[in-house]
Amino acid sequence: MNKNRLTLIVIIVLTALAGLAIWSGLPAQKASIRESGKGAETAAQHEKEAADGSLEALAGRLELSPAVLDVIIRSIRDHGIPPLRVHQLLLQKKTEFNDLLSQLQPSKEGGESFTPNAREVAAALKAGDFDNARSLLQNALSELEAGTISSDKDPDLKALTLARLGRLENLQLEYEKAAGYFGQAAQAAQKDSLALKSDLYGWQGTALFLAEDFEQAEKAYKDSLNLAEKAFSPVHPAKVNALNNLAGLYRSNGRPKLAEPLYLKAIDIRKKALGARHPSLAAPLSNLASLYLEMGDFKEAVLLLENALSIREEALGPDDPSVAASLNNLANVYQVIGEPDKAKELLLRSLDITRKALGPDHLRVAMTLNNLAKLSQRQGDDELARARYLEALAISEKVLGPVHPDVAAILINLAELDMKADQLDKAEILWRKALNILEATVGPAHPDVQKIKEQLAQIRIANAKESIQ
Repeated sequence: MNKNRLTLIVIIVLTALAGLAIWSGLPAQKASIRESGKGAETAAQHEKEAADGSLEALAGRLELSPAVLDVIIRSIRDHGIPPLRVHQLLLQKKTEFNDLLSQLQPSKEGGESFTPNAREVAAALKAGDFDNARSLLQNALSELEAGTISSDKDPDLKALTLARLGRLENLQLEYEKAAGYFGQAAQAAQKDSLALKSDLYGWQGTALFLAEDFEQAEKAYKDSLNLAEKAFSPVHPAKVNALNNLAGLYRSNGRPKLAEPLYLKAIDIRKKALGARHPSLAAPLSNLASLYLEMGDFKEAVLLLENALSIREEALGPDDPSVAASLNNLANVYQVIGEPDKAKELLLRSLDITRKALGPDHLRVAMTLNNLAKLSQRQGDDELARARYLEALAISEKVLGPVHPDVAAILINLAELDMKADQLDKAEILWRKALNILEATVGPAHPDVQKIKEQLAQIRIANAKESIQ
């Protein structure tokens, strides 16, 4: 990947972060949502940072040092991750980095961390010297195995050191190496350390899943779940994590029937622990609904999404952004099952909530406008569809900049309208603009790039026929 491509990754991540803060999960309190909603007020600042495209600007947005961010971005680049996925991955890697760092800190009681060379490893990580951090952990592991470092204070010290090596490899997307360390750590853990072993097998399963070794990932996730059943109380959240991990694996591999009972069990645990109307239930209910959609059980999907919506309205109020997200989810199902009028009503309400809560130029406003435009297009109202696409385009270009895959997606929608109206010259301009964006961001092999080239070929054929006549 050349320097320009790396700079483009930084720009895409910077601009996308402006719209992600609110929608990364269900906040615990309404106040936190209102605070995050202030992101719309700083759109100009985000746009300036994006235009700058500097590593320092992105590091500031992610609250990571430029040295650490540079190592992570280079790992992402070296593994060929498409730019469109980079911003989500960076948020994940930020969390992984901070988790690893916290494990190396002294305990709350003021004592030293039991991890050998903890201070040196932490200092190397903060400086972005991951190779040195790895060497320090490997040296500590060798000394533990040789008996020159005592593990009397923590019998699981060898397992924890192996796990930290795994997490370091995971941080740099070396998932096969990470899985190996996590597996060794689980074997090294004390026989009665059931909770630790469950966590370690869970981490191994995720690393194997990311390495696309699904058969071994399933085995690791099952081991994690079995140990969690023994280690934790019937309503412990660790059991929910283990159930969701295995369910997610089954779902991604096209085995929804195996995923369903695991999701149901996880929801039941949450209900018993927190109550049937707790706001944290809305997200797992929505996940189960999407599983039922994949299975073609639309009736059950609607019931679950309506329940998730009512929980959020009750807990957070009718004008909360999370309510708007639930409205969008439900509207999508109504479109699938052929009830466009219900879908339109929900989308219009979602649009109103989002504009009031987040501001008129928020990315979620653009997303909802785009959904409304598609609905209008399906109902044959191309004029209204065009107006909504153009409004969504203006917001997206303002927040994301002109070179972003989301901008290209709206341009494609507009081009399709022009093709339908037989306005081939206008359509060609839009197709070419979208093509340039996608080739620069997601690469020439992306399916949408091929689709655009086919459309441009059709325009050339049509123009040639017209010139002959």
